[in-house]
Amino acid sequence: MNANRIISIISMFIVSIFYYKSFSYPDESTIYIKFILVVLLVLSVLLFVNSKSQKTNFKEKGFSKKMLLALALTIAYVALMPIVGYYISTFIFLVSFMWIYNHKGIVKYLAVGCVFSLFVYFFFQKLLGIWFPTGIFM
Repeated sequence: MNANRIISIISMFIVSIFYYKSFSYPDESTIYIKFILVVLLVLSVLLFVNSKSQKTNFKEKGFSKKMLLALALTIAYVALMPIVGYYISTFIFLVSFMWIYNHKGIVKYLAVGCVFSLFVYFFFQKLLGIWFPTGIFM
């Protein structure tokens, strides 16, 4: 079995669990979630069907160091967000992720991380009143 089929089966399983869990909430609040889950399920089925002609296996493909580092960074981002807050963890995540994939222009990465975090803060939190995890620093 090739890698795309394995990923599509895992995706279908996860989407099915979330869809089942969505019935425990009021229907009015889960309409959009159920729509997204159905779209993800259809895309997973399409991936499964269209991947029969490909011969790439996990053993042949392998994971690069950058891919594993990005996965570890993403897990750390999700784990640290409630502790240090959304804005600080997002800034560190963006700068680190850009640095992993391109080792040039650290000043540019710092500027992008800062501008993005400030934009999200002012637009979503101040203007729209959307709450984000604050952590210990805010």
